[in-house]
Amino acid sequence: MSAAKVEQATLVGHSMGVRVICRVYGQAPEKVAALVAVDGSLRMTKLSPAEAQKYIEPYQKLEYREQVKRSVISMFPTPGTERLRSHVFDQ
Repeated sequence: MSAAKVEQATLVGHSMGVRVICRVYGQAPEKVAALVAVDGSLRMTKLSPAEAQKYIEPYQKLEYREQVKRSVISMFPTPGTERLRSHVFDQ
């Protein structure tokens, strides 16, 4: 924003990107005209280190790809979305 000489911006965050725009707002609210949350929450949840570790632990194991696969499958549970799911896996 500084390099482009932008004084204020509307920040759009999708999913986990909502946390990013909230952090920017927290660090420089005068630079933010508005926040737009798409499929995410503006309310930050506080996790203890143990809770956070429980969430990320399956992704730190050697078989993390299986955990990613389970996560993607859970995002597309509706019958008829198999092609979309396959497309995500192929990327």
